[in-house]
Amino acid sequence: MKVIIFSGTTEGRIAAGKLSEKGYDITVSVATKLGREAMDTELSENGADIITGRLGPVELKELLKKFEVCIDATHPFATEITENLKKVCKEEDVHYFRLIRDKYNTVSGSQKEKDSDMIQYVDDIEAAADILNDRSGNILITTGSKDLKSYECLERNRLYVRIIPSVDGIKTCEEEGIPHKNIIAMWGPFSQKMNEAVIEQFDIKYVVTKDSGKNGGFAEKKEAAKNKDCKLLIIKRPGEDGLSYDELVLELDELDKRNRNDIS
Repeated sequence: MKVIIFSGTTEGRIAAGKLSEKGYDITVSVATKLGREAMDTELSENGADIITGRLGPVELKELLKKFEVCIDATHPFATEITENLKKVCKEEDVHYFRLIRDKYNTVSGSQKEKDSDMIQYVDDIEAAADILNDRSGNILITTGSKDLKSYECLERNRLYVRIIPSVDGIKTCEEEGIPHKNIIAMWGPFSQKMNEAVIEQFDIKYVVTKDSGKNGGFAEKKEAAKNKDCKLLIIKRPGEDGLSYDELVLELDELDKRNRNDIS
C-alpha cells in the first residue's frame, strides 16, 4: 500500500520511520531543505523516498494520484496545507488521515492559580503584539520568522527572535529590522536549561510561543519561564480532529487488510 506523509512535525518524522519499518511503502513530503535534513536522520536506515519543496493545489493533485493513503502530519498551525490536502484527497479518492500531536495540559487543578499570573492565552500573534506594546522589557519570540511582520508595532531592539538556522529565516529577520545580535538561530526543540540560559542571557521578560505540544518543547519553555520569573504569552492552537500514532496504525492495518481481501 503506497502511503505519502506530509511531515512538518516530530510526530511525522517518527511515524515515517515506524511505518517504513512495518513494511509500508512510504514517501515523505517536506517543505524545506531543513525538513529533509531532519527526515534523513529519521529514515537513514529505512529507505523511504523524500520529496522536498512547497506544493500548491495543482502539484498536490498530480502527486496524490500516485498514492492510496495520505497522512497529514503537518504543523498544527499550518492550516492552509491541511485544507488543501483534505480537498485534493477527496477529489482524487485518496484516504486522508490527520496525525495530531498531544496538547500539553498547561493548567489544571491547584496549578491553575499558580500559573495564572505568568501565563496568558491569546488568539493570534497580533493579539500578543498588542499586549506587549503596552508593557516594557525584552521579548523572546519563538513563533518563527514568517510571522515577524505581526510584531511591527514593537521596538526592534526589544525583540529576540529564535529561529531555525536557515538563510531564509535570517534574511526575513533582516528585512524586518531585527538587530543581528538579537537573532538566535538554533535547531530545537530545546531543553529547559537551554531555555533558561537564553532567558537569563538576554534579560527576557516575556516569551511568546505557540501551543506546540509535548514534542514541540512547550513544557520546557513553560518551566523555564516559570523558574526565571518570566511571563508567557501562548498562541492558541487551531481546533482540529485527528488520530494519535497508535490509532493511525490501527486504521492503516485495517485498510491494508481490506485491500488484500479485495485482491484475493
